[in-house]
Amino acid sequence: MSVKHAAGIAALFVAALLLTGGEPSARAQAAADVPPALLISRDQTLGGLTLIGVVTTTTVSRVAIDVAKGYRIDTGGRPAGSPIGSAAFLQGDLESTTSTFLTGRLAVSSASTFASDTAAQACDPGPHLAVWQIDLTSQGKTTTLPVFIDAPPTEVQADAAYRIQFCPPPATSVGFLGVLGVVGSILIEPTAPGTYLWHGFVTPSVAGGSAPDPAQTFELRARVPLPQSLTVRARFDRKTRQAIVSGNAVEQGHPMAGLAVRISSTSRHSTGRPQIVRTDSAGNYQVAWPVAETTEFTATALPDEPGPCTTPSTALGGCRSETVSTPPPQTTKVVLPLATDAKQLLRGADNAAAERLNLKSADFPAGWTSDQIDPADFAVCPDFHPDESRLTVNGLSTSPVFVTGDPLGSSFQATAARVRIWRTAAEAHAAFLREAVRAQIQCIVEDPGGPDYTITAAGALHFHGLGRSVRGFRVVVRDNQANILYFLDVVLVVGKRSLTTLVFESSGTPSSFEQSLVARIAARAARV
Repeated sequence: MSVKHAAGIAALFVAALLLTGGEPSARAQAAADVPPALLISRDQTLGGLTLIGVVTTTTVSRVAIDVAKGYRIDTGGRPAGSPIGSAAFLQGDLESTTSTFLTGRLAVSSASTFASDTAAQACDPGPHLAVWQIDLTSQGKTTTLPVFIDAPPTEVQADAAYRIQFCPPPATSVGFLGVLGVVGSILIEPTAPGTYLWHGFVTPSVAGGSAPDPAQTFELRARVPLPQSLTVRARFDRKTRQAIVSGNAVEQGHPMAGLAVRISSTSRHSTGRPQIVRTDSAGNYQVAWPVAETTEFTATALPDEPGPCTTPSTALGGCRSETVSTPPPQTTKVVLPLATDAKQLLRGADNAAAERLNLKSADFPAGWTSDQIDPADFAVCPDFHPDESRLTVNGLSTSPVFVTGDPLGSSFQATAARVRIWRTAAEAHAAFLREAVRAQIQCIVEDPGGPDYTITAAGALHFHGLGRSVRGFRVVVRDNQANILYFLDVVLVVGKRSLTTLVFESSGTPSSFEQSLVARIAARAARV
């Protein structure tokens, strides 16, 4: 769980680079080698993103993307300025290190904002179902770019649900690589299994100028088979001192054999060189990776090279390529035991007791959803390691994360919990005293997420009527760009032999459900 809800730009650009299969350091040559392509992919960042990527070595005056029928865009209910995603463009000569890299936040806007903007009206005069905007930043300069959401043209309505259209800023040389990342609560995926066809129409500029040349408009296509899934898991082999990273890929209920999966690693002191493995006939993959410290692994399914279009195009410039989308990337962690860690001698009865004590769907009112999290990602401050080497954990349970509201908007709440059952009551209370300290939130206080974030408050929480068995800490972070407050609370509840750690996060206001939920957990913990 993190307060950095708007920090998706780097991930988006890396996703765009996957169109070329290249590393960031080699992006220019890789982009030059790949034909023009449209790729639709998904990412787990920011509550689920649909990434719309376009790459071409021509100049680009206008991009129109027809969203496949079956998808839905939420075009109302959010005020202007509400963040709904991110964008990243690499514009200009893709073989040059002097090309322009622009990044920006995607937000709700309105048609009136651009009513007197001649460039916006020339790009798409309307009418519109909705208008978004990207505030693109490069070298300290900000350019506002409108993104128009329209009904699809009559000739494609049987195949498309919406048209997304925008006109990039003029470029001085050929080449364009761009990604729009739209959060899942705005661009909503179909639930019905099937293969969904997206169309992208790219209009180059007139030779020697910036005006569009409709006679040269060409089409790019992307097929999205749903459902798709990619899993990743990792375990530490003490004998070989290696992480064994493995997983499985499935598409529409069938194994994805021969899929290229890129495994990358990041730890506190190093970033490993990625490895690429292929799934076997059952869709499985595995790789061994030497590790010396806790390491995060990300598995990314690589798309095949763009292929030829399977049917003729209505575009005057024809159809240049067709891609097939892959499952969204997944991340896991291998946690190496530290000398300060408590010993683990897990027992079935104590694991079951921890599970009964932990959060469950019945603890939440209607409107809350849940999603599994990697237990290794539970800690707010991963570097907080009090010395518990003389203590022993006999039972362990990590809950899903429970969420209500919009994780990118001005009102959402989320919570998750971890329960440990200790060998004795004395050990549970010793762990409580060592962990129920401000250091639980200190890493956020010291680094709230970059220059756009400011700490407005940090300190202890008070829970009336719950006595000394509950301690909590809160840090409040302001997103200066979006003018949104994020509240992050860590609450510890000690029982007989149990210690429950709860993490609450909310935007706009503190969690309205926190006091009653902590009281409910405290009542259960008193018996465990």
